Amino acid sequence: MLNKILITIGIIIAIFLVGLVTDVIRGHFVKRKVERCLEEVIKKGAVLIDTPLQAKEQIKEEAKGYSLSLTDNDIIISSSLNRIIIAKSLSIRTYFAWIVGKKELKLHVQKQADILRTIQPITELETISLGIIRPKGLNFGFLYKLTTVQETGLLEEKLVGLDFELGFSKTIKVGNILKLRKLEEGELEELMMFFMRGCKMDCRMNKFYHKCPKLLKIPVVEPFKPIPSMVKVVGFACFFIEGVDDEKVTGYFVIHYQPGISDDRVSNDFGLRTRSKIEVTIKHQKRW
Repeated sequence: MLNKILITIGIIIAIFLVGLVTDVIRGHFVKRKVERCLEEVIKKGAVLIDTPLQAKEQIKEEAKGYSLSLTDNDIIISSSLNRIIIAKSLSIRTYFAWIVGKKELKLHVQKQADILRTIQPITELETISLGIIRPKGLNFGFLYKLTTVQETGLLEEKLVGLDFELGFSKTIKVGNILKLRKLEEGELEELMMFFMRGCKMDCRMNKFYHKCPKLLKIPVVEPFKPIPSMVKVVGFACFFIEGVDDEKVTGYFVIHYQPGISDDRVSNDFGLRTRSKIEVTIKHQKRW
């Protein structure tokens, strides 16, 4: 009789221990899955970011694709954008550990990414048939005026029409020689209003979506001296459109990153850049 009782107790204890091990193993696999997801989220979120605020929005959006819900408090990003830390706490219900008062397992996952970027100005872009005459210098974040006829304003740059010959838009490269064309009456205002109406997220200068239509990607050109009616592309700038009035466009030149082609031999940087190489080193802290 005693043997039967001992065997029964042994079986119960064995089942209990197996259950505990099962809970622990399941917790480990859930934790590892979340870690892998966070790694992918960091790698994707590190590509198109200009500011810590935009980086957080990008990372949260990427996390949704992995069925992860992240908040601003889960994400820490350095001001220089060279380090991203995501710390996520979650819990899973237990199958057997509830017997000892453990109805849930608390899991804490933390991933840190040290990011090394090689930043280069973009040298090839599909853009619109407008350009700005090469400025002596750009003051990023200051209100500018783009106009077809320069006046006396200090923060003012001259717009010119470019003849792509094959249509409205075309991929052009630094070094291309293009013909100048006359802008039709009302053309500039109509084009700028088209881009402004395309923004569906009410973007502002201090907070804009990285694909916002109000971000005007525009070639920077200089006169091609042998032929006065032609210009040479020397780089690309990014201009956030604030408003348009007749032949004047107001807004801000911004530093903006996007996927693109760069060339180490080209050094003209007018704010539109690409991260030609991104090295992401993932670290994690083991915690339960």
